Amino acid sequence: MITLIALRLGIGWHFFKEGAKKFQGDSFTSVYFLQTAKGPLAEFYKSMIPDRQGYERLDQEKTEEFWRGYVGNVSSHYNFDESQLKKADAELKRSRRLLDSFYAMNEPEIAEYLLECQRLQDAKADKMSDVAFQRDWIASKEAELNGTLRPWMNATQLMGQQLQENLRKIATEEQRQAGVYPIPDRTEMFVDTLVKFVVIGVGILLVLGLFTRFAAVMGMGFLLSVMSTQPPWSAGANTDYFYYQLVEVLALLILVGFAAGRFAGLDYLIYGMRMRCCPPKTIES
Repeated sequence: MITLIALRLGIGWHFFKEGAKKFQGDSFTSVYFLQTAKGPLAEFYKSMIPDRQGYERLDQEKTEEFWRGYVGNVSSHYNFDESQLKKADAELKRSRRLLDSFYAMNEPEIAEYLLECQRLQDAKADKMSDVAFQRDWIASKEAELNGTLRPWMNATQLMGQQLQENLRKIATEEQRQAGVYPIPDRTEMFVDTLVKFVVIGVGILLVLGLFTRFAAVMGMGFLLSVMSTQPPWSAGANTDYFYYQLVEVLALLILVGFAAGRFAGLDYLIYGMRMRCCPPKTIES
């Protein structure tokens, strides 16, 4: 019994701490994790990434339209007056000039990148894509293109963050009481929010011993989904985490089997109330 309680608390605390870290700041993202997925489900995981090849963010007109909509939302958020609206428009024009310079400097490389992306898509659609050397080439080319794209995306993101800060400076102290209106992350994924709440939720429930079986099954599902992105039999898979996660999956299976929340957990109270309310029927002889 003491061993089960310790196991439940240990796994619950691990999940809670990992979930809490994901809520700190705005840095948590599954993008890079999903990009490196291997195995038969790799394409499924990668398809979860919005604007995966950066086509939308590399489109200058769409980026300018995105910024224009953001400036409008910030102006409404802070309730800018006419003078402030003119300053906000000036900041937008300044950001557009920076964007013009960025595209002018990188236009040939971006054009080459887009051609290589099309070449990659053609290779994936080819019947030879399952052949080992072609599969290796596709994986290598994807990693290369991701490395090419990242600094461009970092640069445009930095310009957006600077626009956010400059607009905040236009607001008065009183207007700033409304709080910062952050520029949206164009790669924000629903799965990121889901992961954060699932991980911390599993941790809280296991520590409390509440709905322990449900929490353990959810924890197992999450860990199995992570493990399936890097199966050890797939070429190039990163197995650093696979085996310790497998151990934790087996430990969670034990918690499911023994309904561990009934020992020094809130499930004990729920089980007791259920037994008083709806006792098991006895078969009369």
